[in-house]
Amino acid sequence: MLRIGCRVNGRAGSDRKFNRERTRIRELYESLSAGAAAERVLIPRLRGLEDSSRYWSVWMMLDHLRIVNSQVAMVIASL
Repeated sequence: MLRIGCRVNGRAGSDRKFNRERTRIRELYESLSAGAAAERVLIPRLRGLEDSSRYWSVWMMLDHLRIVNSQVAMVIASL
């Protein structure tokens, strides 16, 4: 999907989309109190989503994104 998105949007369009998503995420966590961001929430079952991924807090999700993004950046640099 990333490859298709880059072809459709181009590099500049993909960068803009990434930055919009980053801004939306920042607005989400900045709007929450520390207690609300730490509260784990059980989301409805979604197709393809493991049960262990359904009960996270905003802070847990952000930490997951940080870990994944740093690993993806290392892979990109190695390519």
